[in-house]
Amino acid sequence: DSAFFVAGWTALVPEGSVAEVTVSLTRPQDRDASFAWAIGADGDPATADANANDHGAVSGTVTIPAGATSATISIDIADDSDIEPTTEAFVVTLTPLDGAPAGARASATVLIQEGVCDRTAQVADALRGSRHCAAVTAAELANRKLLNLADAGLAELNALDFLGLAGLTTLRLDNNGLATLPAELFSSSPDLRVLRLRGNRFDAVPEAALRRMPALLDLDLSDNLLRALPAGLFRRAPALRSLRLDGNLIETLPSALVAGLRHLRILTLHDNEIDALPPGLFAGVGKLRQLWLQDNPGAPFALNVELSESRIEGEETAGAAAIRLNIAQGAPFAVSARLRAMGGALSLGVATIAAGETAGTPIEARQVESGGAATVSFESAPTLPNAECGNALEAYRCFRGIALRTGEPLTLFGEAAGAAPVPTLRRR
Repeated sequence: DSAFFVAGWTALVPEGSVAEVTVSLTRPQDRDASFAWAIGADGDPATADANANDHGAVSGTVTIPAGATSATISIDIADDSDIEPTTEAFVVTLTPLDGAPAGARASATVLIQEGVCDRTAQVADALRGSRHCAAVTAAELANRKLLNLADAGLAELNALDFLGLAGLTTLRLDNNGLATLPAELFSSSPDLRVLRLRGNRFDAVPEAALRRMPALLDLDLSDNLLRALPAGLFRRAPALRSLRLDGNLIETLPSALVAGLRHLRILTLHDNEIDALPPGLFAGVGKLRQLWLQDNPGAPFALNVELSESRIEGEETAGAAAIRLNIAQGAPFAVSARLRAMGGALSLGVATIAAGETAGTPIEARQVESGGAATVSFESAPTLPNAECGNALEAYRCFRGIALRTGEPLTLFGEAAGAAPVPTLRRR
């Protein structure tokens, strides 16, 4: 008996070519043998499925003439400009018609080799190196850690330019002409840790593109044209350790600019148009090592260290109170100040505010003479941490463009004490 088969191979063909699938018989017949063929998915979840736009016809018939042993199915592969997975697959399956013998291996897999040819030219060049763009494989893309597109002359990017870069950790797009970014640009790279966007033409933060970046550690948006910063934007990158926004046109800062960034070490905002720091700006940010605010209209920005009073629950309110330091913007670093009391006694001579807090640890003040007033004041002004600004590495401490100022003395107890309501401090 004669049997037909399609050799169990996998054909690899580039876009714009013709895939040829050969149907063979083990021996010739004395009559024509016809087969129906149809294209379908390969059933492998590891490969992307081609569709009708990739290969045109999806079914047909092929005939092996009497006396012959083979015939060829020719399938045109489209050459489109769509960015698709580097390789797409389809399967050609045969069904015998009248006069055709039963079959053995009745299917073949065709792989369309897309590579990175349809991506933005500069992206394709960086991904392919010295090879043809169609030679780049999915495995190569998935394993790539660094993509350097700095100074590449980019004016825009396609939303799928970084498709398949699942392992990407560092992306440099600095010093190009980018003004916007597609919303889904980074969606294939959940492990992205370093993103350099310095020296482009962004006049607004590309919020949609930055909306899901859980692993991002270092974001550089300096030297752009930014004028405003959305409140809470960077909460979507909670692991951020370095945020660079210097060299823009920013005039005001939202209070929640860095809200939720508990790991932030470096914040640069110098060379902007900022004239004031909002309340709560540094609240919750307790690990800053570098803060650059110089060369703004409001620099050096005064952080006013004020004294406030709380009554102590369970004590005679006429003779005991808790006092603490307050900084409205929050303390970007730990602040301590030596205090003195006239007409009263302090449980500690030094008051402190921890980094990231707006109010410090309370210390107790007691009246010395019944009915007499006590005044608590600053014995010396708090100072900035020792500066080590010569090195931009995270390990060095540098706080520039700010100054600490002390507030007015605080009068307690007697008739001279303020008439404003005083909160109660509960003992634990």
